[in-house]
Amino acid sequence: AAVGSAYTLMVFLISILLGLSREAEPFFSLQYGAGRTDSLRRSIYVSVLLIGTVTLILNIAVFVWIHPILRILQIPKDIYGMMYDYLWIIFWGIGFTFIYNFYAAMLRAGEFGNSSLVSGTLCALNIVLDLFFILQLDWGIEGAAIATVMAQGVASAGIVLYTWRKRPELRLHIGDMRFDRGSLKEIVSFSTLTCVQQSVMNFGILMIQGLVNSFGTAVMAAFAAAVKIDSFAYMPV
Repeated sequence: AAVGSAYTLMVFLISILLGLSREAEPFFSLQYGAGRTDSLRRSIYVSVLLIGTVTLILNIAVFVWIHPILRILQIPKDIYGMMYDYLWIIFWGIGFTFIYNFYAAMLRAGEFGNSSLVSGTLCALNIVLDLFFILQLDWGIEGAAIATVMAQGVASAGIVLYTWRKRPELRLHIGDMRFDRGSLKEIVSFSTLTCVQQSVMNFGILMIQGLVNSFGTAVMAAFAAAVKIDSFAYMPV
């Protein structure tokens, strides 16, 4: 019940970063296709500043307002402590989520290969760590959270290392690290609508989760299991 409810909250937060990262991708693609690699690297730098700042603000906000968020979501007292512990650990992985999705967007933009292999590795590692931390070390819900953050960290490090070694044209140089208002304006114009659309939709789902939580722990657990099945069935589409 605690993990399922936390998952809905995390999807809402991640959807903001996904919207920003994925819609910067077509802007990168246009520059790469036109052969403007210098302009592409400057745009990458501006995007890192923009999305990185949003990530930092989100991270600070959720740590500061974690208790009000849990009250708004109507978390029952019997699992309140578990969900707090889980979220406190999970929130440290928001930065890894930004890094992974941003680099995946860069690679897709330049047709350098997709990130599905790294994504699959992340999921497999998460499963293995879950089983080890929970069944072998008996870390409980904290183990589930640590497994997720560690898997995110490994995936982020892997995709950064791959990009650095295999795609030198995407490496930032000192001359690329300057603020470009034109690039910022274009990136914002590409990403804002999708970011809003993604976050509004997932905010609605989050509010439904709050309503479900008001019915108690058993209903929360049943709803969480059903959502996982629904997500699995929806994935091929």
